[in-house]
Amino acid sequence: MSYTSGPGYYKVEAKYADLLRSVGLIDGMSVFEHPDIEVWRSITERENCVLDHAKGRLHIKRDKPGHRGVNSEVEGLKLLQQAGIKTVPIVASGMAHDGRGFFISDDLAGYEDSEKLVAGGLSFDRLLLSTAQLAARLHRAGLHHRDLYLCHFYARAELSVEELAESEVDIVLMDAGRVAKLPWLLPKRWIVKDLAQFIYSTQALPVSDAERGRWLSAYAEARGIAMTLRGAIDAKVRQIAVHDAALRRRDPTRNVAIAGKIVPK
Repeated sequence: MSYTSGPGYYKVEAKYADLLRSVGLIDGMSVFEHPDIEVWRSITERENCVLDHAKGRLHIKRDKPGHRGVNSEVEGLKLLQQAGIKTVPIVASGMAHDGRGFFISDDLAGYEDSEKLVAGGLSFDRLLLSTAQLAARLHRAGLHHRDLYLCHFYARAELSVEELAESEVDIVLMDAGRVAKLPWLLPKRWIVKDLAQFIYSTQALPVSDAERGRWLSAYAEARGIAMTLRGAIDAKVRQIAVHDAALRRRDPTRNVAIAGKIVPK
């Protein structure tokens, strides 16, 4: 379903049309002006927001004036879906008449940020195989994420940390705004970057070097390749650390997440 008028547009997934009408998100401008939308993160180029309703929560990303790019996340999500990779449910996307884009997704009720789970006491070993296999599936499908941090792997977590450690782990890959097809030229460079981002994101957590090595071995096994990239990955991890430190100095509020947790970004 699509509502258009003038240069902007509003594309709505049919099954969410009635919900969006009921909560007052009736057109593109309402996504920017609705009084009950709560902004929990505001950076130079965009805002992350939520809108709670009687049956749950909607997540909204929207461009700030003069910036573009939020609605490109839908393209990344569709690439993941086509590859059979579980990701966030698309509700709607569009662009206001002034060029600001927006994207609305449904809440992943029952799932939790894997970084938060590990920080809260869940053994990384419990997530090791599932996350490594998902990363391998991404690359086997000819895609790269470019923000492949642990916090973007959401695990089914309706159980307590203790119970979850004994149950099957269902993983959803989040934040598809930079997902793209691997270029034919030097694809290894981008694969190394994805893997280095994941390894870097575990460094502030109770994850050992041995566990990181097992994760990379599980990834290689799932892809049917030898793990010959460790040196390049470690070098890239060091580069990411330098870049991230500089980014935090320039903008210490950039990485604040919805629950007050700090995530790599």
